[in-house]
Parts: sequence; structure tokens; C-alpha cells
Amino acid sequence: MAYMKPVRSFLVDDFAAIPFTDEEKEYVVGTMAFASDPEGLPELARNPDTGKPGFTAHRALLYATQDCYVRFNGSKRVPHLLVAGVFYEFNLRIHTIYVKQVSTPGILYCHFEG
Repeated sequence: MAYMKPVRSFLVDDFAAIPFTDEEKEYVVGTMAFASDPEGLPELARNPDTGKPGFTAHRALLYATQDCYVRFNGSKRVPHLLVAGVFYEFNLRIHTIYVKQVSTPGILYCHFEG
């Protein structure tokens, strides 16, 4: 008897274009998804740090127009350097992202699934 392989899927997703400068910018995962459809996403919970609507992503795809540093889930966490023009995939539990420029302001494009 043949069995179907389990398919990995996510209940919610979010997309954000975050402009960044030399001041660290915070973005709560799910903010844009909730703003787009506040009644249609009952799976959204509250961010554990801020209490704002959001969700914990299990996968993130990031793309920056300029070099930047990102931190996940806390402004004191280790910074990750994202080089401009490269797609980065993170398979982490992320509820908040912090972004700051290296030398030039730019935009961080983020797609989250959770």
C-alpha cells in the first residue's frame, strides 16, 4: 500500500519592504498581513515581546538593496550581515526583525512564512 508523503506547508505568510537607515528599525512579523486582513487571519497571535498582532515565522526569505545588518527576536542579538543583491533564506523561529544600514540606506524585502 502506498502512502502519501507529508507536505510541509504554512498557515500564514507576510511580506514587507522595510526601508532602513543608520537608525535600527524594528518590524514585527505579521504586521502587514494583519493590516491587510485583520479579520481573515485568526491564526495570528500576539508578539511575545511587544504584544502587537503578529506571528512567529519558521522561514524567512530576505533581500536587501544595500548592505545591512539584521538581528532576529531582539535588538541585542548577534547581527547578521546581508550583502546587497543576494537572497538569504533563514529557517529560524522569527517574530521580530531589526535592520540597520552598513553604510548606505536601502530597502530590505522580507517574505515570512509561519
